Amino acid sequence: GIVANAGPITGADAQKGGHFVQLCDNRDIPIIFLQNSDGKTSELSSDPVVLKERAKFIQCLSVVRVPKVTLNMTGAFGDENYTMCGPSFQPRFYLMWPGARMHPSDPAIVQAAAIEAESAARAAAELAAKQPPPQTADAKKKKPPRKPLSQFKFEAGSAPWAASRGVCDEMIDPVKTRHVLARAVQISMLNHVPLRDTRGQHRSVIRM
Repeated sequence: GIVANAGPITGADAQKGGHFVQLCDNRDIPIIFLQNSDGKTSELSSDPVVLKERAKFIQCLSVVRVPKVTLNMTGAFGDENYTMCGPSFQPRFYLMWPGARMHPSDPAIVQAAAIEAESAARAAAELAAKQPPPQTADAKKKKPPRKPLSQFKFEAGSAPWAASRGVCDEMIDPVKTRHVLARAVQISMLNHVPLRDTRGQHRSVIRM
């Protein structure tokens, strides 16, 4: 089964997604999640009805027993990291395109925090430039700055940043997406134990 989003997840989308993952769980079908969000601020993030439906979707997703594979194509922001099976829901494979991004907060909040931090750093630098440095004996014995642990600096939330910290399993070439997803599902099903109980047979899911 494939679950994909194109922008913010509405209440109807969350309800349909919850029903779909339950059907896949009942029929022992692996699920592929395609995260595709533009990161634009939406009024749906504060709508209580939408938040309630998203919470139901997350609850359905948290009890799914079939293998899950997630591909971050463009980005995942805010609670999309949970509704679309982010790293915290332990998918068998979490893959990202090179230009994909991930942020645990709303893009507007992240941008406002970045602007505030930049302005604070600029003010501190201006204040330090106005004050003359103290002339002490210890200034001559000042140790040289430490070398950075890595020569690469990745922007927080980018695909290289996530790969360097083990958040995602691999950055893949978009051209090879179909082959990589097929291989990931195949590997996941090799280690998957088929459901032997009757839990799904007595829990019907009706999608109108």
